[in-house]
Amino acid sequence: MCGKCVILEYDEVLDVIHELELGVPVGLGADWPARPTRCSDLVARPGSAVPVIVAQPVAATPGVGRGSQLSGSLAALNLTWGFQEPWGTGLVFNARIESAGKPLWRDSMEQRRCIIPVRSFFETSATETVPSPRTGRPVKRAYEFTVPGSPVSLIGG
Repeated sequence: MCGKCVILEYDEVLDVIHELELGVPVGLGADWPARPTRCSDLVARPGSAVPVIVAQPVAATPGVGRGSQLSGSLAALNLTWGFQEPWGTGLVFNARIESAGKPLWRDSMEQRRCIIPVRSFFETSATETVPSPRTGRPVKRAYEFTVPGSPVSLIGG
């Protein structure tokens, strides 16, 4: 995944949860703020605290279907983006599906899933460069991705 995204505020994540639980398409109504223009406090990078959506089991419902079912609700939680490397001091934040079974990711893939609601995320080009606005040195060009017609994208984490 990306190394930078434009996140929603905690209260906005609560609104997204409400819409998900109602089963309506997630959208930003007139009461939601306009999209920030690169507001630095809403741009997150690995190591940032980010409001995410997690499942919260509440109780088993006996006798529903075959045996019991676990019913649950959604909740907002601020989590730190990334994992401390067990072999060093860096932060790992990018996994591919083929590496999901490795020990670093295994427990999180099986037990600690979340949804990250964002306005957009950025990916850098592997080859294309542009001059840095701060230093003038060549840096990889970043492209911003959004879902057309939707003010919120939901990313699995």
